Amino acid sequence: VGLVLDVVPLFVPESLARAAREPFHPMANAANAWAFTSPHAVAAYDELRQGSWYPVPPFVYAVGEATGAALRGLGLSPRLPAEPTGRALAQLIGQNAAVQRVLHFCGADRRADFRHALSRLGLPLSELIAYQMVPTGASVRWEHGYAGALVFSPAGAQSLLQRPGRPSYLPLFAVGDTTAAALLALGAENVHIAPEPTLASLLAHAAAVLAT
Repeated sequence: VGLVLDVVPLFVPESLARAAREPFHPMANAANAWAFTSPHAVAAYDELRQGSWYPVPPFVYAVGEATGAALRGLGLSPRLPAEPTGRALAQLIGQNAAVQRVLHFCGADRRADFRHALSRLGLPLSELIAYQMVPTGASVRWEHGYAGALVFSPAGAQSLLQRPGRPSYLPLFAVGDTTAAALLALGAENVHIAPEPTLASLLAHAAAVLAT
C-alpha cells in the first residue's frame, strides 16, 4: 500500500497458564467448543496442557491464519471464518447448532466484540484469561517525523499517548471501535478507524487518508 513502517513493540505477551490451570478443567468440562482469537492464547494453552492431558472438544475455532496455524501445529483442526474478526467468528459458531457452550482462551485486555456477538446469538460463553500484555518500555522516536501511527489495542493507545513528544496533529489509525474509543477517551484528536478490524484494512485506510 506504499507505506514504510517502523514497528515499535510497546507490549509483549506474558503467559498466565499457571494461574489459569485451576479454572481450566471445570470450564473445559462445561464447554463443547473452544475459541482462540490470538496466537498468544494458543501458546498459553500449549503450556497449560503440559503434564496434564485433557480431551479436546469436538469443535475448535480460531480467528486469523496465524492463530489457526499455531493450533494446527499442536495437532488440532480449527475452523476459521473467512473474515478474521470476533464478530465473524461468533457468526460461524452460531451456524453450528451442536455448540452448547464456548470456552474462549483470551487475553486480559480482550476486545468485547466476540463476547457481545455470542450473547446476541444466545450462546453461553466462558472466558479463560490465558495471557496478558506487559509493557516493554520501548521509546518512540518522534523525531523521525512519522506521518501517522497505527494503534492495535486499548492498552497500546494508552501506552502510545503516554510517550512524550508526540505531535498533537499526528493522525492516529485505530484497528477497531474499541481502540478508537480508548484513544478518544484519553484526549486524542485526529483519530481514524479502519473500516474492518484487520491489519489489511487498517493499512489500506491509513494509506488512503495520508494520500489526501
